[in-house]
Amino acid sequence: GHARLVDGGWAPVNAPDHLPTAADASLRRLGVERIELWQHHRPDLANGYEETLDTLKAFHESGKVRMIGLSNADPDQIRLAHDILGDARVSAVAVSPGVTASPAIRLKWVTSLPPRDISLSMPLMMGSDESAS
Repeated sequence: GHARLVDGGWAPVNAPDHLPTAADASLRRLGVERIELWQHHRPDLANGYEETLDTLKAFHESGKVRMIGLSNADPDQIRLAHDILGDARVSAVAVSPGVTASPAIRLKWVTSLPPRDISLSMPLMMGSDESAS
């Protein structure tokens, strides 16, 4: 989850009490009983990633979420997600080691995972985090 900051920006907030509130709010806003894909955009270093994954798995097991996707996870986080999520399976993963990582480092990250576990945007593979205009 993300929370709006006073300055108008966004910060990752994956606290155990925030994610369920965010999921319930999304269900209400969308007017649905189940979210087809919950895309978790960014790990929050202030909260344990394993605890976040446990919360996401609980969403799946409760029927609130059909599939769970991850963005900006490193290979170890992706492997942990597969171990924890089981049947929820990570449906979409975008690996982004950060703006400062070289294309060679990004390629090393990508090739360390099975092909079914990754999806990448072209800017990441080309070494740029900027969108094409």
